[in-house]
Amino acid sequence: MDHQQITDLVKIVKSSPKYHAICPDIVYRIVRDNFGRYKKNQQIVQATKRKLHQICGAFDAGANYQKFYRTLQESLSGSSKMSFKNACRTVMSSHASTRERLPLLDDFYSQIFRYTGEPETILDLANGLNALSIPWMNLSRQTQYRAYDIDERLVTFTNQYLELIHREPLAFAQDIIEHLPAIRADVVFFLKSFTTFERQVAGFTRRLIETIDCRFLVVSFPVKSLGGKQKGMAENYEALFFDAVEGLDLHIEKISFSAELVYIIAKSAYK
Repeated sequence: MDHQQITDLVKIVKSSPKYHAICPDIVYRIVRDNFGRYKKNQQIVQATKRKLHQICGAFDAGANYQKFYRTLQESLSGSSKMSFKNACRTVMSSHASTRERLPLLDDFYSQIFRYTGEPETILDLANGLNALSIPWMNLSRQTQYRAYDIDERLVTFTNQYLELIHREPLAFAQDIIEHLPAIRADVVFFLKSFTTFERQVAGFTRRLIETIDCRFLVVSFPVKSLGGKQKGMAENYEALFFDAVEGLDLHIEKISFSAELVYIIAKSAYK
């Protein structure tokens, strides 16, 4: 396997406007994985783009992060009549995953933290725009919130937002399949990301549960498709989840919200 050839193909993939902001590590991994499947460079590039579209294409509709930041900034400065929470809601409504969670926000985190206790450190994996729900988490000023995503534009925006609300800018562009965060945490969020990661690496969720250093891992699933249909999704995801954790020494609490199915995993191995 030629490292330089892979690197050259990564540059070709990232030259596309659609993928230029994707973390290079994940592009490298996918190109590398496609190397043994295809002989021609063009086939490898096209296969890599297809995989990237499966991972992030359905959720990125040309997000304008500069506009998002102005909306938040203006709500705090008083130049807008919009409250900061409503500004956060407006921005979150632009992303399918967080838009579905908007009706749940008043109870979502309070019910989760009722089981976990108030965390001192949170890791939010594949966070999307979820950092904007921090105002509903009622965290102490000392709580450390770390976010991980593969879109460098989103990560920059998240750090700007964290600074805006006077929190440490701890968002990172990182391929967590290759480089799982080695930070001890009280709570790890893995929200509505199960299928995206399992399609990349079968068994990833089980490896995450076994490897991540935390007290509680919060895994959630949508109960409706992006088109709004339920189609027995909750039952299907529940079966997939319990297949993934079969045989592990875990205590699991389930919370069923109207738009999201949540499992809180207490890791007995955490010391």
